[in-house]
Amino acid sequence: MIKNCRGFTVKSKRTAYLGIFGAHKFYFRKPGMCILYFFTLGLLFIGWPKDLARIRQDLEKANLFCESIILKIKRLLQILLL
Repeated sequence: MIKNCRGFTVKSKRTAYLGIFGAHKFYFRKPGMCILYFFTLGLLFIGWPKDLARIRQDLEKANLFCESIILKIKRLLQILLL
């Protein structure tokens, strides 16, 4: 089993330093939200602190998605190699 596809420290640093510009939203494949954060300065300084509080939940979702993709690739390779 894969422990971490995306590290907590990387995500927390990106959110803390670049969150007001929405850079952390690209990390989770949400370019629309990134653009919104960029032009509204972190949703008028409300969305950015909220994201800081939700780092762990977002990271768990991303890790589950990442693990499911890797498992699908492994299954596909097993089928192709057998």
